[in-house]
Amino acid sequence: RGFTVVVGTNGVLLRERQARLLRESGVQGVSLSLDSTDASRHDTFRRLPGAWQGAVRATEICRAEGLDFSLHMSVTEWNTGEIPDMIDLARELGATVLNLFFLVRCGRGEGLTDIAASEYERILTYLAKVQGAGAGRTNGLLVRAKCAPQFRRIVWEMDPTSPLLQAYAEGSCPAGKYYCRITPEGGVTPS
Repeated sequence: RGFTVVVGTNGVLLRERQARLLRESGVQGVSLSLDSTDASRHDTFRRLPGAWQGAVRATEICRAEGLDFSLHMSVTEWNTGEIPDMIDLARELGATVLNLFFLVRCGRGEGLTDIAASEYERILTYLAKVQGAGAGRTNGLLVRAKCAPQFRRIVWEMDPTSPLLQAYAEGSCPAGKYYCRITPEGGVTPS
C-alpha cells in the first residue's frame, strides 16, 4: 500500500533465513537497538546477556543480505558520553542511519533518570555541529535526534538558514502522522 516497512528488533534472534525472508517480503530495512559501544553496558541496560553481540551479528547478516539497517540508541544519563563513539561504530558497522532516541519517561522508562537540561543542550549542540550543512548526513551516515524537539531551536540559533531545519520540519512527534507501529500480535499503535 505504499508504506515503507521496517522491522525493529534487538537482533538477537535474527539469522540469515529470517533476513532473506524479510527482503523477499518487501521489507526495506531493519532497525536494531544498540545502546552502548560497550557490550557489557548494553547487555546490562537491555537485561539480556549477549544482546550486544546479537545486534552486531545482525548488522553483518543484514549487510550480507542487502538489507539496509539503522541503529537506535536510547540516550540516558549513563551513555551520553558514548555518542561520538556510537557515531563511529554505526559508520563502521555499515548502518545507513543512527537514531538517537532521547528518553521519554513513560512505560519501562518511567523509573529511569533523565539527563539534565544543560546536558541536552550540550549533546544537541554537538549533534547540530556534527551534522552541519549535510542535512543530517555525516560521511554517508544519517544521524538524527529523536524525541528532542528542542533540537530544531538549537539548529536555528546556530544558523537560521541551515538545511537541517527542513530535515526536522515536522517539528513535533511524527507518531500517527508519519509513523506507526505494528505489534507482533498485529495491533497498530501510533508510536
